[in-house]
Amino acid sequence: AYNVELGVKKNFQDKLVLRGATYYTYLVDALVRRNFEIDGESEIIYNGELSQVQAIQNAAKAYVYGMELGMQAFLTDHWSLEANYTLTDGREEDQQGVEAPVRHVAPSFGDFHILWKNQWLETDFFLNYNGELSFNDLAISERNKPFIYAVDTNGNPYSPSWYTLNFRSRIKISKGLSTSLILENITDQRYRTYSSGISAPGFNLITGLSYKF
Repeated sequence: AYNVELGVKKNFQDKLVLRGATYYTYLVDALVRRNFEIDGESEIIYNGELSQVQAIQNAAKAYVYGMELGMQAFLTDHWSLEANYTLTDGREEDQQGVEAPVRHVAPSFGDFHILWKNQWLETDFFLNYNGELSFNDLAISERNKPFIYAVDTNGNPYSPSWYTLNFRSRIKISKGLSTSLILENITDQRYRTYSSGISAPGFNLITGLSYKF
């Protein structure tokens, strides 16, 4: 594998911090999951269902590239802003020179925070964002899994974009004692993290109490 990465960071008098990075990774003979045959059969009965046979194989090459951007702005002694954004893409090529999206390359994602703090209280109201992964950007193996993806206007599986609004805080009660409160997905959005979990709405309330000796 060969990797190139370039990053920059600029601090403007401790009031504004900007950072960015870009990278490119080239992999020869990458291991990827592809359709396969067993005894001349491309499909078999597995757990009572007709299933496509797949196996881990060596691709001719694969490359992944992307960028990361970040920002911190200190507005006052109490208020600050923070934002992050990541964009990634990748392709694999087989021995016949056919290109396809790399499996498990995440869609774009980011977050934005509004923070306030003083000597006893810290609060963070923030947004988490995940971009769309269209049908054409899904790995070939993922296109055959309509049961775990949404369906676009053409009837093809895809991963839609989503966002959640969240809040967390920490209160310092005494020198060693503090309590925390976290609210996740305040607007009860229906979403699914790409390639993980299930699609569902859900609101989480988390509280905690800690003591340090």
